[in-house]
Amino acid sequence: MTNKQLKIAIVGLFTLALIFAVMPFARAGLSVANKTSTLSVRVANKMPKQIKAAENIEPMTLKNLINGRHDAAVGQVFIPSVGIEDNIYAALTNANLTFGAVTMFPERTPNDHNLVLLGHHLGYESLHFGKLSTIKPGAKVYVNYLNQYYKYQVTVKKLIKETDINQVKDTTTSMLSLVTCDRGTKTDKRILVQAELLSATKTKGAEFAKITAATDRKNRMNINHDLWRVVWRPVLILVGVYLLLVISALLIIKRVN
Repeated sequence: MTNKQLKIAIVGLFTLALIFAVMPFARAGLSVANKTSTLSVRVANKMPKQIKAAENIEPMTLKNLINGRHDAAVGQVFIPSVGIEDNIYAALTNANLTFGAVTMFPERTPNDHNLVLLGHHLGYESLHFGKLSTIKPGAKVYVNYLNQYYKYQVTVKKLIKETDINQVKDTTTSMLSLVTCDRGTKTDKRILVQAELLSATKTKGAEFAKITAATDRKNRMNINHDLWRVVWRPVLILVGVYLLLVISALLIIKRVN
């Protein structure tokens, strides 16, 4: 093998290694960047006549992310203090969980019931319920559900077991329960945040419009932070290491010959 062929082979191998190393970060970047468009949906006025059967919850897949085959949204949830904004879907499917929160009990309505919303914790601040662990009692939560508008105040945040379904049992008063994993990796613990209803209206109102804009700004800050933390910074480090290895290898070949 000539020196030229050896150099080409080394650069090719290092480049291939770089591509494989960057792929997980590209996937993460696609997941985060996709969040910027997930709220541009129409919220239905009524529950669908047929709701898909609940599925076993699985980690988010790139296939679900690319296909984008979620159902029509039945609502939206906004938490201005931590920058959470997410669509709400009726059916507990992995496709729906890829793009938002889902109702664990779609037969329940916000009026005189415990509305339970389940969302992924993927380890990113800007995705779904990733910031739920930082919420504090007293925080306001705004929900647009079937084009009815609800304002809640957080009263409880605690850690529960995933099997403790009694923690989200129905009530005869209006309340909201938000559920997510306690971390972005496999776990049998869940964060449970519960809030009491403060007000309900049939019109959007100035306050709701104001908080949705404020939440969107904070969420976009979270998105930029996530993109830097989980994508650009690691990729820049990998590129730097790649260049260092390639240059070192070429210099060694030059000295040997």
